[in-house]
Amino acid sequence: MSILNQYFRRIAHLPPALLIVLIGLLYAFLIFGRSEKPFYSDPGLMYLQTVDVLQRGDFVFDYQGRDIDPEYRLLPFRRPFLEKVNNEYYIDFPPYWPLINAPLLWLMDTAGLFIWNLTAFVLTLIVIAGITRIFLNTNAAMNLAILLYSFGCAAPLYTLYFHEYTVALLPATLSFYLILRYVHSGERRRDAVLAGFCAAISLYFRLEFVFFYIAIGLYPLLRNRRLELRGGLLMLAGFALPFCVLLYCNQQIHGHPLGLRYTLTMNAVMGSPAGHPADTEQQADTESNGSTGPELQRSDPTTPQSDESRPAPDTTPGDHLLDPLPDGGNDRLAIIQSLLFSRLRGLFYQSPFLLLGMFLWAYARWKRSARDLFPSAMVLLISGTLILLFAPNTGDHFAPRYLFVLIPPAIVLGV
Repeated sequence: MSILNQYFRRIAHLPPALLIVLIGLLYAFLIFGRSEKPFYSDPGLMYLQTVDVLQRGDFVFDYQGRDIDPEYRLLPFRRPFLEKVNNEYYIDFPPYWPLINAPLLWLMDTAGLFIWNLTAFVLTLIVIAGITRIFLNTNAAMNLAILLYSFGCAAPLYTLYFHEYTVALLPATLSFYLILRYVHSGERRRDAVLAGFCAAISLYFRLEFVFFYIAIGLYPLLRNRRLELRGGLLMLAGFALPFCVLLYCNQQIHGHPLGLRYTLTMNAVMGSPAGHPADTEQQADTESNGSTGPELQRSDPTTPQSDESRPAPDTTPGDHLLDPLPDGGNDRLAIIQSLLFSRLRGLFYQSPFLLLGMFLWAYARWKRSARDLFPSAMVLLISGTLILLFAPNTGDHFAPRYLFVLIPPAIVLGV
């Protein structure tokens, strides 16, 4: 036990910068030490987008078999991963992630596709240390927050494969840090402007982060009422231009200001069946003729089946905890339970220290020793509630991905 105490004491007294470098080197080894760079599932589709940007200079999906399959029906992709817009087919993920990765793919081949992830991860650790320093200016507290984020939750695992979460979390966490610094200083107006700018930039990659910024906009009110109007206006000033650019670009590329991912996801949540993008047009034609046609009558493994045609599930006690999230959103309580407590993706199951930190904060608040942390806790509570109630949160994932934006400030609250 004494050896362990000495070991943890040494880590606690390490300079945070050195600890971040060591963790960054470890993640670099995990990323670049692999002999192969597999791309499958969502990262595989994002890789195809990046190749299209590099080779064609646009975001249209370049299907090599289109000469013999002009309607793209032999592709394994279906809605909501592929959609037809203005007679062109697009993969549904936001185009800005492949856009910034295309030059690195050209320069460094597939190894370049992890540069943004690794860089954003290391910078996020620096920002987390900065947030911790506002409340507890000790190496031990900053190192604990760094370690908890790096090894105590699922969010950094997305750094290890080609996905935009790590890059989206950097400006989101930086936005929270800047508004904290503005409120605590009261005079650094540029921090509030930059907080709004960073918030808008993160929306280029993850639109659901907007719920987090709704709560951040209330932070000045919770912390200091005199800063409420000025801080909100300054954040809005920094937010407006990049957000308007995002809306314009989405409209030009995919025909909707919120982007293709938003429209397809919301259609799925509202109950639209999965299927081939061309089916919608064909169904409209056949319905007008009073016929469904042989193409729509054929069995499609991606379309929902009736209860009678589904095979009976092979149930084992406890397997329900590993089931995919309920489709559609009709069972919102089940979704919330799964996101918070289930074995596969539960936030508090994967990172129980977050729940412990909340209880310790509540106790400290009851003892009136956590006044400075109250606005941060309210930001987490408000944004977490909005995400759980209104974000789609469907799909089979190993982590509560829509809640990732809450993890960096929640870690600081727990520390």
